[in-house]
Amino acid sequence: MYGDKAISLLKELDRGNDFLAPYNAKLVREVMDEMSDTFDKNADVLESGGETEDTMTCVHVRHGANLFNKRALLAYHFQRLLALKRFRWEFGRELPETILQNLSEEEKAWFTRYCNILGLYMKRLMDGQGSDLTVGQKPPKRLYIQVRCLKDYGDYELEDGTILVLNKGSTYFLQRSQCEKLIQMAVLEQIS
Repeated sequence: MYGDKAISLLKELDRGNDFLAPYNAKLVREVMDEMSDTFDKNADVLESGGETEDTMTCVHVRHGANLFNKRALLAYHFQRLLALKRFRWEFGRELPETILQNLSEEEKAWFTRYCNILGLYMKRLMDGQGSDLTVGQKPPKRLYIQVRCLKDYGDYELEDGTILVLNKGSTYFLQRSQCEKLIQMAVLEQIS
């Protein structure tokens, strides 16, 4: 049935809100093959000159099916790119392996370009001094938080020039803005 494979692609999007299902290249290819097949059938009818009312109805139905498949493919890819944008802001440049393994090569290349463009933009902010827009997206409840170091990280310089040696198991009381990136990188964890 026309459109069934495209509907299956859209259902995959609906199943995974917080994660990204593996890119379904096989199903994408099948939808594109279906579109190519219906396009060829329409072209054959129109080239043969057998344009009766019945054949023209079939041409219109197949054309409508192709438009539906096209919209479904666009929605599938667009929603995956929106998820990648969201992941960039949540995880930074380094995606977790569970997400990375579900991406197509094209999506990985797009993500890299997006990271580079965002990085360039952030470097140019504040008269070239730069500003990390991915930090502090949620307003803090407290200015200072207590954190525990999850792994040996080594020297870490705070904004005031103080050097901390981050060793596994040690705890610190720091400004949220100075340790948020390390929390995202799973070097530190906030202690409730």
